[in-house]
Amino acid sequence: MKNALWLLFAGFALSSVPCGGASQAPSGIPNRQTIAIPFAVQHDFLVVIDGQIGDIPGLKFILDTGATRSIVDTRIANRLSLPLRPGKVLNYDRFASVGWTSLPQLQVGAVQFHDFPVMVGDLRRFSEFTDNVDGILGLDILASATSILIDYPRHLVIFTELHGGRGRPESEASAFTVQVTMQGQPVRLIIDTGREGMLLYSDRIRKHTSRLQIGLTATGAQEGRLAVQESTLPGVRFGPEELRLSAVLLSRAPDSLPQDIDGYVGTDLLRAQRIEIDFAMHTIQWQ
Repeated sequence: MKNALWLLFAGFALSSVPCGGASQAPSGIPNRQTIAIPFAVQHDFLVVIDGQIGDIPGLKFILDTGATRSIVDTRIANRLSLPLRPGKVLNYDRFASVGWTSLPQLQVGAVQFHDFPVMVGDLRRFSEFTDNVDGILGLDILASATSILIDYPRHLVIFTELHGGRGRPESEASAFTVQVTMQGQPVRLIIDTGREGMLLYSDRIRKHTSRLQIGLTATGAQEGRLAVQESTLPGVRFGPEELRLSAVLLSRAPDSLPQDIDGYVGTDLLRAQRIEIDFAMHTIQWQ
């Protein structure tokens, strides 16, 4: 199991997607303005696209649906001599200190954002998988589009009606969730392109489910800085298919995480060729 990326939650509202509806094939991109941006896959699961900040071209950004706000590495902010103000962000089970600044110009594909507020931090402190990465694009940028389609066979991210400017306000930032059935019991998880596999909070699972059979395979394990338990979960359903999956368990969810959320699921577990997220309709579909 690879280490998870740093999750960047600065306050969010949740959009719910039932698992049965999500198992349908993507509808495709309608006849509206679209922008296709090539991406590379790093560490077998991360979607990485090129971008530019100010006069610094050729930067690498991870596309992360589990992050409400975008972040750039400290070294980029230092190169641009950007002023910082202190702040904090939720990192799975605790808050971490970060800086905040505004980028004079951020370009993704053919779209430019101006005076765009972002967090600033040393990405290497939080994950070994941010090597050669300069930032993370969160939902504040992604949700500026009506929808996005991640096409893995063609290595393209297709944005529909992506508008530049200042992106989506923080108050409108949202996370997409899916209701997964585990051994016949519903569990709600945030869908996250920025991590591999499944992470569950033990206290939420105990609260929301009964008789859930979890087979522990290792205790005292480490995932990055997190002390976790490794486990196996039989009887997990994404749509009609029943699977036996591995997961990591954290003992306690942070109080700031909405009470109906039980954990996170990486999009690698969907085993999808294409994933479409429709921000206007609040749906996610894959095939």
